[in-house]
Amino acid sequence: MEVYRRPRVALLATGDELVAPDQLPGPGQIRNVNEFSTAALVRRYGGMPLLLGIARDRTEDVAARLEGAIGQGADLIVASAGVSVGAYDVVKDAVKAHGSIDLWKVRMRPGKPIAFGFYRQVPFFGLPVIRYRR
Repeated sequence: MEVYRRPRVALLATGDELVAPDQLPGPGQIRNVNEFSTAALVRRYGGMPLLLGIARDRTEDVAARLEGAIGQGADLIVASAGVSVGAYDVVKDAVKAHGSIDLWKVRMRPGKPIAFGFYRQVPFFGLPVIRYRR
C-alpha cells in the first residue's frame, strides 16, 4: 500500500474591506468568511489548509503572504478576490513578479474573474470573492 502526505493548500484572503469573522463589520466592511469556508472544504477532501490571513490591497502585502505560503511548503495556493481589473486588484501583479498567470477570465455566464498560474512553481488559483449577506 502506498501512502502519500496530505496536500498543503495555502489560503489567502485579500481586501482592505475584510475583518475577522468574530469582528462586527463597520461601514463598507465584510467578514472574512471565504478563507474559513474554503479551509473547511480543503479539510473535507483530505488536504491540510494553511491559513495565510488577510492581505491588504497592496502588492507588497500580497507578495509577503505568498512568500509565507512557499515557506510553509504549500503544494497549492488559492486566493479569494483581488484578481479582477480594479485599482485594488493587485494579486495578479504579485503572482507575476515571481511566476505567471496562464489563464484569466473564463468566458461563462454568470462570469466572474478567475485566474490560474504558478507562483515560484507552485500552482496558483485566484477565485472571485463570495459576499455573504444576512
